[in-house]
Amino acid sequence: MHRLTVILLLLPLLLSAETYLYCQLKYGELPYLHESLRYEKGDETLSFSRVAGFLSDFSFEDTEGQIYPIPDDVLYLESEQRLQSVTLATPDRFPREIVALHFSVGLPKELNLANPNRYRAEHSLNPLVNNLHWSQESGYIFMALEGLTRLPGQKPLRGYSLHYANQHNYLPIRLPLPEPALTLNYIGLELDLAQVLRDISFSEQGFTTHSKPQDPIAQQLRQNLTTAFSIQKLQGVLPRAQQKSAQRPLYLPSAPENLQGYAMK
Repeated sequence: MHRLTVILLLLPLLLSAETYLYCQLKYGELPYLHESLRYEKGDETLSFSRVAGFLSDFSFEDTEGQIYPIPDDVLYLESEQRLQSVTLATPDRFPREIVALHFSVGLPKELNLANPNRYRAEHSLNPLVNNLHWSQESGYIFMALEGLTRLPGQKPLRGYSLHYANQHNYLPIRLPLPEPALTLNYIGLELDLAQVLRDISFSEQGFTTHSKPQDPIAQQLRQNLTTAFSIQKLQGVLPRAQQKSAQRPLYLPSAPENLQGYAMK
C-alpha cells in the first residue's frame, strides 16, 4: 500500500484523543457522606440517601467562540459511587485554546423520549440501571435528590423527594475553564448540593416535587443548578507561558482505564 494512503487512513486515529471527565459531590465546604444526617440548610438538618441524574450534550468552546460538540456521551451521576465519569472523544490538540466547557443537566428530547428498551442491560439509560425513568411520554428524571430531614423543634425525621424533570427543565450550563488549554486529559467537576438546595425550605414549601410547570421548588432548583457546578481539577497542555508541571487529580485511579464511567457509545 502506498505510504500516503496509509497516512491518510491513520490520520483520524492520530488526531483523536480522550478526555476523562468526572464529577464529585460536596455540600458547601463539607465532603459528601452518604446517608449522614449532618448537613445544615437554614434551621433544617438533612441527609442524602440518593443523588442521581444525567449530564449530557458536552461541547468545548475556544477563544473565538467556536463550539466543538462531543456527540452521544452521557454522564450518569449516582451518589453511591465514589467517582462518576465519562470518556469524551476529543481532538488530540484543539486548533485554538479552549476556554469553556458546555453541558446540560438532563437529556435532549431525542434521548429523553426515546424507547428505553433499546438500551443494552448495562447501559446508563437502561431504566433497570438508573431507576430514573417515568414513562416514554414523560421521559427520565433529570436529577433526583432524596433523603431525610429534621425540621426545627421536631425530633421525628421526615423524608423528602425532589425530582427535577420534564423537557422544559432541560438546562444548558457553561463553565469557564480555570485556564485555557490546547489539550484536555482530565476535567474534574464538583456539584455543590448546598447550592442546589439554596432557598428551598421543606417546612415552608413541602417535601416533594415532580417538576410540573410553575412548580416553585422546580423553578428554584433550575435557578440553583446554573451555579452549582464548578471545575476544580484540570489537566492538559496549556498554551505558551502558562504551561506547568502536570499533576494528577485527587481521587483519580492510578490507571485511567480503571475509571468506571457510563459513556454512551
